Amino acid sequence: MNLLLVEPTIEEYNYEQKLLSDPETMNYNAGYEVTYQGYHYNTGCIDFPEENWEAKKKKREQKNCFLLILKILILINMLDMWIITIM
Repeated sequence: MNLLLVEPTIEEYNYEQKLLSDPETMNYNAGYEVTYQGYHYNTGCIDFPEENWEAKKKKREQKNCFLLILKILILINMLDMWIITIM
């Protein structure tokens, strides 16, 4: 098994948007008295509209902080698999 770290393209920020808008994922974040725009008290969800993705990406780059998506690749090299049959 290999682990590959990939910095997402701007289009892949839709995954972050999906997570931030999912009440089941964000329920740990519900009920806090915060004042930032886009926070939903009842669900814990945070608005992350597409028009904010580029600015968020640039802000992270300036801080040398990156959103990374972990992709796990299972590679089976057929050449390394030998079956020896003894008759």
